[in-house]
Amino acid sequence: MQGRGRSLEATLFAADRAAESGVAFTLYRHAGKLSGRPLGKIGKSVGKSSDSPDTAQAQIAAMRTELKSTRQSMVLAMLQLQSASERLQAVTYSTQEAQPDPQVLGALLHTVRYDTSVDVRLAALDALGRYGSRPEVRKGLIESMQDQQSPMVQIALIDLLVDLHDRSAVQQLKKYKQDPGVNPAVKKRAEWGIQKLT
Repeated sequence: MQGRGRSLEATLFAADRAAESGVAFTLYRHAGKLSGRPLGKIGKSVGKSSDSPDTAQAQIAAMRTELKSTRQSMVLAMLQLQSASERLQAVTYSTQEAQPDPQVLGALLHTVRYDTSVDVRLAALDALGRYGSRPEVRKGLIESMQDQQSPMVQIALIDLLVDLHDRSAVQQLKKYKQDPGVNPAVKKRAEWGIQKLT
């Protein structure tokens, strides 16, 4: 799956760059074969001289939309794999969309809360930081604080929420500070976070 995922990502990148030429359809169809998804017949006439500029641009836009959907489907599928390295790769792919699908954001938030690998959780947290202006992301990050057992992830969450200037995190930071089971380094960071946000 790892090699297949890399091959698909390379194809998607190449298709996006080649979308204004007649080779786009070939790349587009190849992406469908790699992902196992039927991508339809969009783009067959892209690059034909008989197409008007407006028609060609509409076809290019439709093809790019389908490619985006394919990439997001791949991310969702790879986040379910057993291999932590492949889940890490999925998180990396998710950052290549300026406006990711809500399903992808939800999957990343779920990953931060429940993934068995600390490295994958940290990577997902870093990815979500790119979309910190979105209310649902901030809410999900704060909710995930109560489930964290790893001091590294707890500190990374505190740092991100301070960077986002999210004062609604203060209540959870106070819980960290008061919880006798929380790592002393996390308590110290929580105290710092409270000072920064109040």
